[in-house]
Amino acid sequence: VGPSIQEHLVAPLDAELFINGPVDHIGEWAAAFALFPSLQEVRVERENVTELLHNAPGDGAGWRAAATIKGNWLGCLEGETADMLRRGSGLCMMYVHKQCLDMIAGRERKRGAPFEHVVYSRADLHWLAAHPPLSMLPDGESDFWVPDGEDYGGINDRHWVMPRWLAEEMLSSWDRLVDGSAAELFLAQGLPKLSTEAHFSYYLAHRGYLRLVRRIPNLA
Repeated sequence: VGPSIQEHLVAPLDAELFINGPVDHIGEWAAAFALFPSLQEVRVERENVTELLHNAPGDGAGWRAAATIKGNWLGCLEGETADMLRRGSGLCMMYVHKQCLDMIAGRERKRGAPFEHVVYSRADLHWLAAHPPLSMLPDGESDFWVPDGEDYGGINDRHWVMPRWLAEEMLSSWDRLVDGSAAELFLAQGLPKLSTEAHFSYYLAHRGYLRLVRRIPNLA
């Protein structure tokens, strides 16, 4: 997987790389770090997102209200009954997004300039061909590139290419969960359950950003 990411994703995009994940899987990746000459930062920790959520700022009322909605959009949340359908890793993904955005912001402060685009991609994707270059984006456009397929009633959440301003929102779902804005949005719709893909699709629709979605071939 590591060589395919460098050859077909990082190199074609001429990207600076940031990696985040749980420490119990770091052994799988440690040997691959030398493959990435543009690697800027790696964050690994003994990740317990349920504990992190309980210790988040505030009284917890916002995320507890959101957690009444069933589905894998909050997969990884522990201490619930099986009928809450928490299989999956939606909550873990939210926390990874938060860490990635923080690393990006830190790098921007050091370099003295913001990035124009941000690419979020799962680290377990095996790339089979080169990613389309950013030069294919028309000047001045703010397209949100998403691979074809695997929408599962929402929008593919495995790989995104987005302008920096949109990354600020798409990678901030953890904060929306904690501050209660996620509960405010989704409870009002009376949803019985919510998948990770539907969660992001509903948010894009709420913000009027679905018009920005452009599809690229699924190359991983």
